[in-house]
Amino acid sequence: MKTAITKMTGALLLFTVASTSTFAQPEHARSERSDRMEHLERRLERLDLTEEQSQELREQMEVLRIKMQELRSAHGERGELRAQINEILTEEQRAEAMRMRELRREEMRTRDREREDMQRSRRERAESRDLEQMMESLNLTEEQREEIRSITEVERQKREESREQMQAIMQDFKQSMEEILTEEQFEMLREQQHRRGAHHRR
Repeated sequence: MKTAITKMTGALLLFTVASTSTFAQPEHARSERSDRMEHLERRLERLDLTEEQSQELREQMEVLRIKMQELRSAHGERGELRAQINEILTEEQRAEAMRMRELRREEMRTRDREREDMQRSRRERAESRDLEQMMESLNLTEEQREEIRSITEVERQKREESREQMQAIMQDFKQSMEEILTEEQFEMLREQQHRRGAHHRR
């Protein structure tokens, strides 16, 4: 497990270095991202990840690495377009445009959280239904059923705690990506990830 975590941590750091070298950023911005990734690394090391969770993180990192390569090709053109638009706007209009972009990003984060909560709720209901059907087919006594329910509830709570930790880590990572990518690139990455998730749920 320690090896898996170390590999993931290394992948995260390598990905960040590769990404930040592509986009010219002020020194203080690079320093802030470095601090954030060090914090992320420490949080990963404290987690007792299952093999499934380790695999999920590795897959996420590989997807992000590939998508970042695709997004780099569009960075120059989109950055030039943004600069041209900014030249047309007044200072007040640029500030308002930035405020609107931040508001839109927050709305996207809210929708993402709501979608994740809905998917988790459906999954938990399906698991509970399957468990009850299994116990019914085995003709278990009520005492046996209660023991099994108790065991599964403890396991569910452990998974929930682990899920919250994973969510916090992924949120840190998303924030790092937001600092690296332009708004258009971040939106493209988000849409591509959603399409990939929809494909795997088929």
